[in-house]
This record gives sequence, structure tokens and C-alpha cells, in this order.
Amino acid sequence: MYRKLRKRKIDDENDLIRLKNKYWEKLFGAAVDILQFTNIDDNIITIKYVAEKHKSCLSQTNILDTRGLFSTPTLTFEIYERLISLIANNVMAQIQNELKDARYFSITIDSVPDTDQSAIYVRYVDEDGIPKKRFLDIINKKGDDALQLMNILHETLDKYDLNHQGFMGFSYNIDSNIPAYRAILKSSIKPINEFAEIVPCSSDPLSLVVIKAASSCSEGNAFFTTIDELFNFFLFFKNRWDEIAFLLKNLPYSKFSSKNQIYRRLNKNWSMIVYALFHISENMSFPRNMSIKAYFLLKKVKRLETCFITMFWEDIIKKITELEGNLLKHVSTEINFYEIYIIYQSLILFLNNFRTNEVFRDYKILASTKSNILHFNNNIHSEKPQMRFLVDDIDKDEKFKINTYFFMIDKIQTELKYRREIYLDLSLKFSFLDNMTKLTDAQLFVELEYLQNIFINISYQISTECDELRLILNKTKTENTSIKDISTLISEQSFKNYFTELEKIIKMALCISATNCQVEHSSMSVLSKVITSLKSTNFINKHTYNALIHINMDQELLKNLDFECVIKDLARRESELDHYY
Repeated sequence: MYRKLRKRKIDDENDLIRLKNKYWEKLFGAAVDILQFTNIDDNIITIKYVAEKHKSCLSQTNILDTRGLFSTPTLTFEIYERLISLIANNVMAQIQNELKDARYFSITIDSVPDTDQSAIYVRYVDEDGIPKKRFLDIINKKGDDALQLMNILHETLDKYDLNHQGFMGFSYNIDSNIPAYRAILKSSIKPINEFAEIVPCSSDPLSLVVIKAASSCSEGNAFFTTIDELFNFFLFFKNRWDEIAFLLKNLPYSKFSSKNQIYRRLNKNWSMIVYALFHISENMSFPRNMSIKAYFLLKKVKRLETCFITMFWEDIIKKITELEGNLLKHVSTEINFYEIYIIYQSLILFLNNFRTNEVFRDYKILASTKSNILHFNNNIHSEKPQMRFLVDDIDKDEKFKINTYFFMIDKIQTELKYRREIYLDLSLKFSFLDNMTKLTDAQLFVELEYLQNIFINISYQISTECDELRLILNKTKTENTSIKDISTLISEQSFKNYFTELEKIIKMALCISATNCQVEHSSMSVLSKVITSLKSTNFINKHTYNALIHINMDQELLKNLDFECVIKDLARRESELDHYY
């Protein structure tokens, strides 16, 4: 009798554990759904956000009903932390598994603004032939010089056990410190892999690239800072435009709604904007903080230097805007390295037309006529001509021409030439893939011979593979192909392990950031947004902080992975823990 009662008690306890286990599985399943279906564009995932969203979801269902079989457990932040930690570990494990299968990869190291941290991304081509860029890590080191950057690189290669022979180089965005150390870094990474290169990120907008280059002189930086401040100034009046519309010839806010519009308005209506800033700075009916801002903006705008650069920039930004869309097309969809090279070359030649004494003189005359300011460095901003020695004016004109006007053009061209040479090199290596069906046998032979002279590990089998691929493309009547198209084609199951040499070449080309890849939330701006949101909350430990960053930054994986095993494992632990306590 005693044995039967004991056995029944044990069975009852086991049944209770199973019920609790099912209960926890439902709870954790609902929490995982929140993680997977949250869009980072609308909400940053934090412990508090998950907890509040989860409890709100549970209150609208009967999941919390334990039917009186056991007491309702308390959902603490520690429980959510354990779940998020396990989810993040699975996301990272998936990235590491993909990296093991990736033959070639590149690394991006970006300094996180306003911190001593660096964000690390890795780019590679997956088994479906699609390039991926993943957030890999955030470390408490700032890559301020070449030595620090190389230390971060070696630590990353060692930590994730990455194959040095597959390392194809550094990538960086326009806010990175890498450009200042390109020459040193280029020689430093060659011992890791002789084919590794330093490549600027192709997703950087062309307009921002030229602004970054032009901002390297003091007057250029002052001009773009003024434009930013002017844009933010008008943005303040967006919802109360009628208060200042009469000062701006009743132009709608849309004429001031972007920085390109600000360039255009300042060039076309310079006197009008100067008058508007003066009126707002003097009129007591406007908020005091805006009157003060208007006063200081007026001092920055009402200068011959500002009027001059505005006219010059308006002329070149038109060309840049024209080319920007075409450039984006060729780095994103219609991948064509040669066409990208041509775009950079055309812009370099276009800027040559501005770098003459005659063009400088014409701009100076037009700017003086428009602003009624005769001299550079006129801090008083007098409308009337001042008595000066002619040599002083000539010196100031020459200084501005050399130290600002020519300097800005030279810096822009230097950056464009660097990018042009990268795409010329890529074109010489890989453009045969864009013209596979159009090349003659002799032309293809020359292209492949050039390639094999560079990459000695590419065997002569590549010639046979190219012939076979051309037959396939001709049969399917495919004339226009890109490297991405061929990459996905030869990765299909029916062609697996057949185009082995072509696959090597394509993965080399696509793993570097010379082209864009479809991936969510890999930019520094998104990471800064995530870090800012996470700083406003209290964390129990650093591990939770890193886990939340991974969950927010690697949302593509988060949404596609199956976390059933995580849910079941954590539910089992919690049900057993709850039983013993």
C-alpha cells in the first residue's frame, strides 16, 4: 500500500513537472515571437520592452491560467535575461557556423561615435551565393591609429578562428579613421594574405563622400557645419511655417526640407535668407533661443566665403546627384565594376573644369555682386567697400583660392581617384563575368590568363568551367548577367561542386564591400541608435548588454532561426527549478 501511494505521489509530481514545462514553453514561445516580430525601425529591443510587451500579450490570452494546479510564477527580469542570452548565443553560433563554411571574407572595423568602442562586421558569401554582412562584435577598443586597428584585426581573426588565407581585406565607411592609415594598413595586412586590400564601403552615398573630403579644410568644414545648422534651424519651424513664410517670399517648407534644397535656396535666394535671419534675430516675437541661433547663423552665412562656396557647391552637387543614382544601381543590382570606374572617372574630369584661375575669378565676381561683400575674411560684414592696400586683397584672394577652393577640389579628386583605382583593378580582374556571353574565345582567354597571373591558386579548369557556363547562359538566352546572378546560378543544387574555380573567383569579388548586399541593420547609424537606447536602461551585467546588441543588429538571422530547442531547454530548467523551490 505504501509503495503504491509513493508511486502515485511520484507520478503526480512528474505530471506536475510536465504541466509546468508545457506552461513555461508557452510563456517562452510568446516571448520569442515578440523578439522575432519586433521591427527595429519602430522599437529597440530591451529587457524592459520585451517584459512589458510580453506581459501585455499574456494578459490578452489564457496562457497565464494555471487552472489552480500550481501557483502562477513571477516573470522577473532575470528570466528574460536568460532567454535573451540564449537567443543571442544561438544567433552568434549560426554566424560562426556560416563563417566556417565561408571560404573568403572581409572585415569592417568602425569606431563607435562618442565612445571608446569599435564595432566589427564580417562580410562573406553564403552557400546560396548571396553576399552577407553580419554584425560580429563590439569591443572596448577604439581604432584611432594603424597599430590599434591591426591589434583589433588580429584579435578578431584569432577569437573567431578565421582562416587567414580567406581574409580579403578591410572595409570602412566614411566616418572611419582608416583612410588616414590606408598606406600603412595596406602593407600591414599583406603578410596575413597577399590578396587583401583596403576598400571603402560601397554603400556610402557619393554626396557624403565628397562632403567628407571637402570638409578637410577649415572653410569647407565651416561651410557644411553652417548648412547643417541652417537645415536644423528651418526644421524647427516645420510645423509653424506660417510664422516665417512671409520672410521667405512665401516659399513652402518643402523648398527647405533637405540639405540639397538648402544649397539651392541659399544660392538662389541668398539675400532673402540673410534678411530672414536678420529679422528673426531682431524680432522679439520669436522664441529667444531661435533669435540667438538666427544671430549666430547670420554671422556665418553673411560672408563672402559662404556665398562663394554655396555657388560652387550648387554647381557640382547637380552633377553628383545625377551620378549618384547610377552609381547606386551598379553597386547594388546591375553589378558592373567597369561602369563604376567610368562614373568616378567622369566626375574627376568634370571637377578639372573648375580648377582654373578663370573659374575662381568668375565665382568671386558673382559672389561679390550677390552678397555686396568685396573681400574674403571680412569679419565686420560691411556692405560698403573699405580702403585697403591692393596687395592685401590679392593675398587674401590667393589664400582662399589655394587653401580653400583648390584644396577642396584636390581633396575630392584624391578620394575619387582612390576609389576609381579600386574599381579599375576589380574591373580588370572580374569584369569578364559581366560579359560572359559577349566575349569571344580569344578575349575570354586573355581575361582568364590575366586572372591566373594574379591568383596562382586558380587552376586552368576555370577555362572549361567558363565554356560550360556560357553554354548554359546561351541555352537559357540570358544575355545580361551580373556577378551576383552568376553566383546564385552556380550555387544551385544541380551545379554544386561543378564550378569550383569560378566559385572561388566570385566569392573573392563579392566578399569585399565593393558591392552592396541586402542585409538589415548593419550600419553605424543603426548601431548608435541601439547603443543610445540601451544606455538609458539598467543592466545587470555586460553579457546581457552584448546579447541585446546582437539581437538588435542581427535581426535577419533572428527572424529566420528556429528557437524551439532553446524554448524547450529553458522551459525544462525553469519548471524543474520552480518545482524544487
